[in-house]
Amino acid sequence: MMSLPQEVLLIFKRVQKKDPITKCKAFRELDAYLESIEKYSEEHSNLLTFFLYHYCRILVNEQDRKVREAAQTTLGSFIKKGVKRLGPHMSKIFPIWFCSFYDSASEVAAIGRKNFQDAFKDNGERVFKISFKYFLHFADEHIKQSEEQLSEGSGNEVSKAVREDTYDRVISSILMALAESFEFTTSWDQEERDYYIKKMISYLDLKKVAMPKKEGQKSEKYNETKMWLFLGKKNRSRVRSACLMFISKFLLNVPKDVAEKHVSEVAPMIFDMIAEDNAIVQGTLWSEALFTLGKQFPEVWSLINLKKNFIQSMLSCVKNSGFGASLTMYPNLLKFLSVFPLFHLQGFEDDKLNKFSVKDRAKFLVQFYQHLFAGLKNDEASIFHGHLIGSYFESLTFVILKRF
Repeated sequence: MMSLPQEVLLIFKRVQKKDPITKCKAFRELDAYLESIEKYSEEHSNLLTFFLYHYCRILVNEQDRKVREAAQTTLGSFIKKGVKRLGPHMSKIFPIWFCSFYDSASEVAAIGRKNFQDAFKDNGERVFKISFKYFLHFADEHIKQSEEQLSEGSGNEVSKAVREDTYDRVISSILMALAESFEFTTSWDQEERDYYIKKMISYLDLKKVAMPKKEGQKSEKYNETKMWLFLGKKNRSRVRSACLMFISKFLLNVPKDVAEKHVSEVAPMIFDMIAEDNAIVQGTLWSEALFTLGKQFPEVWSLINLKKNFIQSMLSCVKNSGFGASLTMYPNLLKFLSVFPLFHLQGFEDDKLNKFSVKDRAKFLVQFYQHLFAGLKNDEASIFHGHLIGSYFESLTFVILKRF
């Protein structure tokens, strides 16, 4: 039977109070108390069990970033007093801890990463190999929940704004963790990587199943992937951007035949985003998604009507300096040019669907650079004009040397 001193029980009682200042103060008191106990003592073990219950609850449900930061700091204090005590608790805390690396508050994320590094040094990949099933189960369980369900642990009096923020923070951190989880597998052998991908597809219901062909249907169609619905406009920017990041990493890391079954579904949705006046979404679009699709799956351009659905939206985005994502768009513009087919002015095969001749391509090229230069007229041009000018001449040089 676990027992704790009365003063410690009072500290944990204050951790459960509603006031963020009281919670932060309680964690500082717990940090101070930990300094007085011996490493790997029975008291340390009992304290850790009590603390981790609150740690998991706070990392998911706590609205105030200072409280989440304080909880991370206290976890670091426990690690200093005996990291091996974490072992029996990893199945519960690893998923939440890993997702906290991508918390919307940079301070919370930074301390979470530091704690992980302090605890496991260079063994992070090994820890992930042991714990990834718990993470995938946690991810699957939480991405299926509604705003109301995710906020149940936050108390009864939760405003709509708090519910929305909690939902966006939790779901976006899970999607970002899923995206970056592939980095933990880089040193694994191919069989182990394939096993992880297989489990991810299974847990997250990402398997594509061919639908029965209808009369006159030429190409094979597959079931809809519910997870890609996070790209939809009914979701807010943080969630959509994180989903976009996960899709980009997913398509890069899964076998080609698996990726191709998803591309036909996600590519039109992703290309539609270029018309949106949304800096967060545009940032991920230009830094990851456009280049990944164009480079790895050049056939995607035939999935949309470039003249009707993409070019004017893309030119508008360029003219408006990425709708607030200028510092991401300009450094990545050259990558986009290198995979976008209309910048090829020789050695190309006529596109039967979009029907772009050399004359059409030359006209597009003029329009593109006119719209790019027009970005200098934007109110915020003083912030990014150097990036714009550099991107203008760098990309123009590329087109002249590589595409004529």
